[in-house]
Amino acid sequence: MTDTSTNTAVPAAAVAVATEVAAVAASAAAVPNGNPIVTEVAKDVNAAATDVVAGKGISDVAASVIRTVTPYAVGAGLTALATIDVHIPAAYEGVIDGVATLALGTAYYGIVRGLEAKFPKLGWLLGVARRPVYSA
Repeated sequence: MTDTSTNTAVPAAAVAVATEVAAVAASAAAVPNGNPIVTEVAKDVNAAATDVVAGKGISDVAASVIRTVTPYAVGAGLTALATIDVHIPAAYEGVIDGVATLALGTAYYGIVRGLEAKFPKLGWLLGVARRPVYSA
């Protein structure tokens, strides 16, 4: 991926979140004998979050991570709201929550991407309006 940072001002709340993400990703990347794929992803996430904290803007890696995670955060929130006062047997609660989060997050992503094709400013519904640019 090429870095096409926007060099625009990043809101203070985003910097605070990026600082926490960088710390968590650095910890995940430092796990001895950890999964090599997780380690590499954690390093990429750490680098992207560190760029945001340093004021370099949002890189393609950061944009892709944000645009991937946001729909599933929305899905988790919608699942939590939908299951308020709903009794789910404990043995099935994790599976039902996971499937509902995945389904709602995927539906949200598809709907927003469809809307974004017609109305590019709606890309903010995925956390970042700018689409990442991928190179071969």
